[in-house]
Amino acid sequence: MKLRITLLLTSAWLGCLSPAVAIVQWPATVNNIAELKALSIANIKALETTTNGPSVTPAVYVLGYYAEGDRGGGMFEWDPNSSAIPDDGRYMVTNGWISGNGRWVRRLSGEVANVRMWGAMGNIDGGVLTPGNVAFAHDDTTNIQNAINGCLTGSVSETTAELLIPSGWYKVAGTVIINAQVKLRGETVRRSVLVMPYGINKDILHTDKAEEAIIANDGGAHWGGPVRIEDLTFMFATQSGSNFVQDVHNQANAAIVICQPEEGNMIRNVQTLSGGYGIRCLGGGGAVTAFRDIVCMDAAIAGICIEPTPGATWDMNQVSIIGITGDHRWDESRSNACLVKFVNNVGPATVQDVNTEGIYGGGVIHHQYPAAMGAYDVGNLTLKNCILNQGNSYSDYDGPRNFLVLESAGKRTTTVTMENIHLFGATNLIRDLLSPRDVTAPDSSALGLHQAVVRLPLEYEAYNDGGIWPDGVTRSKWSRLVVGGQAIYSFVPTTTDAWYRILQPMNGAYVLSSKATISSLREVSEFSVNVLACTDTNAVELNVTRTMKGNLWPAPPCVTKVRAGGYQDSTGQAYPFADIYVERAIPPLGISDYNLYQITVACPVYDNFNLSATEGSVFLQNPTAALSSIVPSGCTLLRCVTNSLVR
Repeated sequence: MKLRITLLLTSAWLGCLSPAVAIVQWPATVNNIAELKALSIANIKALETTTNGPSVTPAVYVLGYYAEGDRGGGMFEWDPNSSAIPDDGRYMVTNGWISGNGRWVRRLSGEVANVRMWGAMGNIDGGVLTPGNVAFAHDDTTNIQNAINGCLTGSVSETTAELLIPSGWYKVAGTVIINAQVKLRGETVRRSVLVMPYGINKDILHTDKAEEAIIANDGGAHWGGPVRIEDLTFMFATQSGSNFVQDVHNQANAAIVICQPEEGNMIRNVQTLSGGYGIRCLGGGGAVTAFRDIVCMDAAIAGICIEPTPGATWDMNQVSIIGITGDHRWDESRSNACLVKFVNNVGPATVQDVNTEGIYGGGVIHHQYPAAMGAYDVGNLTLKNCILNQGNSYSDYDGPRNFLVLESAGKRTTTVTMENIHLFGATNLIRDLLSPRDVTAPDSSALGLHQAVVRLPLEYEAYNDGGIWPDGVTRSKWSRLVVGGQAIYSFVPTTTDAWYRILQPMNGAYVLSSKATISSLREVSEFSVNVLACTDTNAVELNVTRTMKGNLWPAPPCVTKVRAGGYQDSTGQAYPFADIYVERAIPPLGISDYNLYQITVACPVYDNFNLSATEGSVFLQNPTAALSSIVPSGCTLLRCVTNSLVR
C-alpha cells in the first residue's frame, strides 16, 4: 500500500533528489509547466521505491502554465502505470523519460477544465484585430484541440463534460473539432473570443459528426449528439482589422458547423462576426434543433443556415430559433445575404424575437422548399415578434428590401404563419418567387411611425406546377394570403374603365362559391356568388349585399360593377369566374404610400376549396392586368350575370 505525500520541489531541488530522500509533508510547488517537465525521471522513480519509509506518489502543484496565475496551472500526480499520449495539458512526460509507462496526470478535483491548462494563450493584444496583432499572437488551434480531446480521455471518473474558454482573444488558424459530449463555453461573448485570421479560409468550429458528414458527402446518418455551445464569440478577422466598416473579408466560411443534433442540444448566447455563415446546421436530428439568443453580424450568406447533410437533397429538421439579432451592411453581399436561411427543409420551424438592421437582399428570413417533395403539404414556418430596420450598406448602396423570401425548386412553398411583425423601410413583407407574388405590409406602410405591419395573425402559401389549362390562360398556380380569417389580394389597377378577374377555382373545379368584399381608400362593397359552369338558366347566382353611393363627391367608388359566369374551352372543360369593373382609380394623393392606392379583395376562408392543396385550394386571382375579353380566344361563354355595386 502506497502512502500519498506531496513534496516541495522548487527549481533549486531539480535533479538533486536521491533514493535516500526523506519524506517531506508540505505541498510541492513549481512555477510553471516547463519546470514540471524538467523534474528528473530518475528522482521520481526513486521516490516511488524509497527505503526510508513508505513509498510515495509524487504530487506537484503548478502555479501557472507559463506564469503564475495565468489559469493554466493546477495539481499533477505521477502515475507510473499511465501510458496516455502526452497532450501538454492533461498528460505530461518529464525530464529523462524516453518510452514506456509513467505520466504526470492533471487532477481537476471538481474544477472545470479550461483551454489555458493546455497552453492556449488568448493573447491577441487588447482584442484589437490589426494584422500585426493577429500575426504576433500565439496560434491556439492545437492547444484548444488538445483540450477538447483531453476532456474525453481517461476513466469516466477522470473525464470532464465541460470545457471553459477563459476571457481572452484566441487566434485559431485551423478548424477546431469538438465532440458533442463536451460542453464548450466561454465567460461572456464580449470577453471569450475565437478569431480566424484574415486570409485563412476555413470554418472555425466543426462538430466531429459535421466533419465526418462533410468528408463522406453521402447524405447518410451522422448523428451529432446533444451539442452545447454558449457564451462565446466566433470572429473572422478582416483585412484591416475592423469588423464594423466596409472592409475585405471572408465571405464563404462558417463560424460553427453542426450535424444532426439530438435531444438536449443547445447553442445559446453566441455571437458570430463576418464570414459566409454564422452557424450551419447540416441535417435534422432526433429532436428540436434549438438556438437561443444568437447574434449574427455581417454574415455574407446567412446568420443561421438550416440545410440537408452533404449529399442529401432535402431534410425534415424541426427548428426553434428564439432571440436572434444582428445586422448586415457589407456591400458585396447586400443582394443575397439572409439572417436565417432554410435550404430544402420541410420540417416545422419557429423563428421569433428577431431584431435586425441593415440590408438583407435575400430576405431577413429565406425559405426554400425542396423539389423532391413535389406538392406534398408538409412542414411550416412560424414567425413571431420580429423587428426589421431596413437600411443601406456601408457605402450607402441599396438592394432588395424583403422581410421574407419564399422559393421552391418544386411545386409549392412552405406554409408560413406570422404575428406581430414590425418593419421600417421594407418594400415587401413577403416576396414569393414561386407563384410569383409580392405581398406588401397588410396593416400599414412600414414607414415612419407606421411599423406594426402584421397585427392580426397571417398565413401564406403558394403552389405552381407550371401547367397551363386548355383555355390557354388559366395556370395551375395559386397563392393564399389569409389575414384574420380572410383570404385577401391587393392590387393597383393598371387601367380604368376595365374588367379584372378576381375569382376562379383552380385545378378544374367547375363550381365557384364565395363571398367577396371589395375595399379601397374610398369604398367598401360586398357580394356573394355561386356559379356552376353550365348553360342552365339558374347556373349563376349573384347577390350584391352591400353597395356604395355612386355619386358621392369628391370620392365616388372605384369599383362599380361585378359579373359572374362560366365559359368552356375546346375540350369541354368548364371555368366559372367572377370579375369586378374598375371605373376609376384613386386620384394622386401627393404621398408615396403604396397601400393607399390599392384595391383589396377579401374572401372568408371557410370551405374545402380553401383547405385542400389538391382541390383548388383558393380561387382568388392575381388581377395584374385588365381583361381584353370576357373569355379567352377559342372558348365559348356559357352564361354571365352582371350587377351594380353602387346605389
